[in-house]
Amino acid sequence: MLSRKVLETIKAPFEDIFDADGIRKYGMDISFGKKAKAMGFQPYVHLDYPCSHWVTIDLKKIYQALIR
Repeated sequence: MLSRKVLETIKAPFEDIFDADGIRKYGMDISFGKKAKAMGFQPYVHLDYPCSHWVTIDLKKIYQALIR
């Protein structure tokens, strides 16, 4: 969870950061945290609630469900 104020304050809050050679330096989550901290927001982590949007999906099952 995050505050709407954070999203309204940080320009392009979720983006990968690449180095001069085009190699990804930070993913979206780390770059977001770094930007939020730089803007003075205090990060908060609650490890009892794992992220539910990061799951393994069998694309064959998804496709089969869609074509029925």
